[in-house]
Amino acid sequence: MGEEQILFRRLSVFVGGFSLEAAEAVSASGSIVAKNVLEILGRLVEQSLVVAKPEAKGNGVRYGMLEPVRQYSWEKLEESGEAEDAQRRHFAYFLALAEKADLIYGLLTGVKLTGAEGEAWMDRLEREYHNLRTSSSWAKERGDVEAGLRLVGALSWFWWMREYFGEGRNWTEGFLEKAAHGDCGCVDRARAKALLGAGMLTFRHGDLLRSTALLEEGLVTYRRLGDQAGTAATVAMLGYVRRAQGDLDRAEELSKEGLHLSRLLEDNRSATISLNTLGHIARRQGDLARATDLFGEALALFEERENRRGLLLVQSWRRSARTWRTWTRLGAARGKPQALRSTTRHGGSSFRLDQPRGRSALLGRGGARRVPVRGGPAQGIR
Repeated sequence: MGEEQILFRRLSVFVGGFSLEAAEAVSASGSIVAKNVLEILGRLVEQSLVVAKPEAKGNGVRYGMLEPVRQYSWEKLEESGEAEDAQRRHFAYFLALAEKADLIYGLLTGVKLTGAEGEAWMDRLEREYHNLRTSSSWAKERGDVEAGLRLVGALSWFWWMREYFGEGRNWTEGFLEKAAHGDCGCVDRARAKALLGAGMLTFRHGDLLRSTALLEEGLVTYRRLGDQAGTAATVAMLGYVRRAQGDLDRAEELSKEGLHLSRLLEDNRSATISLNTLGHIARRQGDLARATDLFGEALALFEERENRRGLLLVQSWRRSARTWRTWTRLGAARGKPQALRSTTRHGGSSFRLDQPRGRSALLGRGGARRVPVRGGPAQGIR
């Protein structure tokens, strides 16, 4: 059988398009040699069986099939008896891609890249998102829980940053549930990472109790494994969730531990989450000088990584703490909170500073003034 026919049917495993690199990795087997894939692809393009388009930002060429053509090609792949092997190679390639991105820029890396470099990795996963979904479905259908946990753990930070909160939560909790009720012999490290990811994504869905339970379970596992990177990341996030629950004492304890560990590991992401949490706790307790200092430390980490989104967020927090500190000093200097009866303007409205809504306007709480950054403090940490 001709090489064109073989490659044509094997390419049907891709959903939403594919790169040359992916085609070579997934389709090369038997009579199809990786170095010949480009030439054969060219012939399929000439026959209009495969579409080739230049990718944005100079990322090479993106190939794909019109859906009716892909469905026909898939039928031929199933008839050939090669579908299982092709799907296995497809999953292996995209698991490796997700884990490579995660290793460079994921949950436990400490952020070694600048914001722009991290965005480039996120963009690459975004381009392959349909294939990543297909890979997750394949692992679920086969009941390969450990492989599924590895994949969802690797994708958790991508899901968080690109705001696939609901979908990410469903995938991670689905595989975790299968691991809990089955005898998959899952590697603890893969499960712990999935627990961390699920805890983060569940928090963004507003389920604080479930988020806490997932993160606590992940923390126990990471401590047992002696995994400092996992412990630092989980402790930092758990501290943030505890603060959101109003448990300031536990949040402070966790965040101090997270800050200590993350500094030892040079983990800027976890350090910034812990600094932000401690800054908000200090602000809530009225220690505005300390809050300003803590937000300043977080600001320096964002500046180091050229993270514009994080800079805007923490600058706002630091500015509001400084402003409130200034008004407090003015009130004390006058012997009575006269200064606090002055007004401040936010969003076109005036608020008295001796009233809760006015204080919220300064401190960034409530509806008076919000910084339009989605995802909480970790959202900006890239």
